[in-house]
Amino acid sequence: MGVNLHSLNFLLLNSKRREFGKTLTLGKLKIYVDEFNIKKILNNKNYKKQKYIDEVLINYFGSTQVDVLDIDDYEGANIIHDLNIKIPEKLEDKYDTILDFGTLEHIFDVKTAIENISLMSKKNGMILHVSPTNNFCGHGFYQLSPEFFNTVYSLNKSYKNTEIFLSNTYDSKNWYKLKEFNNKRINIQSDQETYVLCKTIIVNKNISNQLQQSDYKEKYKEKKNINDIKNNNFNIRKLFIMLNNFFPFLGKLYNIIRKKNDKRTLYIENNKKLQKLNIKDFIEKK
Repeated sequence: MGVNLHSLNFLLLNSKRREFGKTLTLGKLKIYVDEFNIKKILNNKNYKKQKYIDEVLINYFGSTQVDVLDIDDYEGANIIHDLNIKIPEKLEDKYDTILDFGTLEHIFDVKTAIENISLMSKKNGMILHVSPTNNFCGHGFYQLSPEFFNTVYSLNKSYKNTEIFLSNTYDSKNWYKLKEFNNKRINIQSDQETYVLCKTIIVNKNISNQLQQSDYKEKYKEKKNINDIKNNNFNIRKLFIMLNNFFPFLGKLYNIIRKKNDKRTLYIENNKKLQKLNIKDFIEKK
């Protein structure tokens, strides 16, 4: 759990839109940004690097109070709770801003965790997530896709003003913003460790627990059998897999062709569902 360069810029972006007010961080958030870049982002040459983000939130991002929730107090959390379990009533409707910068993927019961985050938020409270989405296998229980946040927040009337970005770990200059929220699957690939950044505003607590992946939901409405549709369509991938049992070189050939096509259409840099943004310019316009 912590704040890297992309997370710090994400905090800056959203602090330009509104002050954070009473803030909750999930886990004690360490700062993993070098002093030179922190000074540059905060526009303060006199800033002295700190271990945790708490004071930075108060001094630079408009937090009036910072609480820390964790399963244990080993790093100094002042609220001890397991997010796999429903929060006590005394924690409901308390926070203007909640920061999940590397917690959700470590919680087995993601559904209950999302409900808890929403319950702890005030009406019109802001929720910020920065989570691993690709090439972090083994880091946590899950890698959370843009599709996940799109389904939970964008297609749910309990939330508004949802924004979803992707960031490549070693590209500090650009984000890739999801351009549209609809009922089509969001297929994205990358060749390096990639994060998903999500902001949403909660407007009511009527949180649906009947969520389905967006494209399946539409097909259910149309009363079509998805398996029948898939099985009736010619699938070149299945053909190559079958032929690979007899001619292994065909499988290798297909894999080369597939990777070239994926890089041209699905990779972050070329994906038509994403809008490439220069981080500095984007934040300055807000």
